[in-house]
Amino acid sequence: MLARLTNIFTPPTNPSVLLVVGNFGATIHVLHLLPEDGTIQRFGLTTPSTNFRYRGAREQAREQIGTVTLHVGDGESADSFLDDVETRILMHSHITCPIYE
Repeated sequence: MLARLTNIFTPPTNPSVLLVVGNFGATIHVLHLLPEDGTIQRFGLTTPSTNFRYRGAREQAREQIGTVTLHVGDGESADSFLDDVETRILMHSHITCPIYE
């Protein structure tokens, strides 16, 4: 609890990375990489805004690094795409991934 309060008033020293799949204004699927401790978080949410905010985190800058087209008829989904990305991150780093609820 105290750590959460500290984080609210202290700016982050290591900005985190979000990989967002979907369109803002609809449901988006997010992979969130925290460089401080290597945690990978996955969640989905519906957001009416183009400015990203979630649990006290807010977007400071945005850079589009590419576009992905998922072929839903072939069984591809945002979750399966992010599963592949997460697997590659874990294979190419020393990051450990906690079990998510």
